[in-house]
Amino acid sequence: MPDISDARYTSNGIEQQGFVQQSDIFMDSCVVEIPESYALIDQINNITPFVRLHRVFGDGYRFKYMKCMTSARNGKVSVYKVSAPNVAIADPALTDIFLRMHQEHVFLLNYDITMDCLNISSRAVIKEFLLDNEISSNDILDDEDKVGANCISWFTDEDEIKIRNKLYNKFVQLLESGEE
Repeated sequence: MPDISDARYTSNGIEQQGFVQQSDIFMDSCVVEIPESYALIDQINNITPFVRLHRVFGDGYRFKYMKCMTSARNGKVSVYKVSAPNVAIADPALTDIFLRMHQEHVFLLNYDITMDCLNISSRAVIKEFLLDNEISSNDILDDEDKVGANCISWFTDEDEIKIRNKLYNKFVQLLESGEE
């Protein structure tokens, strides 16, 4: 698919006037690990990792095995991506999920927090905005060749936690990347 970053979405219309929050902030996916020691116990009891994940997350979630690796904290682990049905961050159900994760020995590696916004822009416009607002060019990922001109990622720090931020035109990004 060709890069369509130069398309003028607002041609003969109103130019972008900032972003407007369209949805509550929600979690749409996370990555978790299950230590091999618990997976072996599950095998003895004829329980699959997917059963363990279902006990944590419940209905409406999809699980995808990603890889086996060695974790500094948990030794040998299996890593899974969990696709969530957009659970609002303020929803008490999310707190319950984190509690069940602890009880089921499922450890959170990272999670995506999303907020849908109205209006559209491009990587170049957002990069200029970030640089004008005290984000260093070193913190902006140089990955346009991988993600296209309608997506930009940058890092910020919050209480010594490194946070990856990503902003993109979802419709165009889906077309360019071929993701589902």
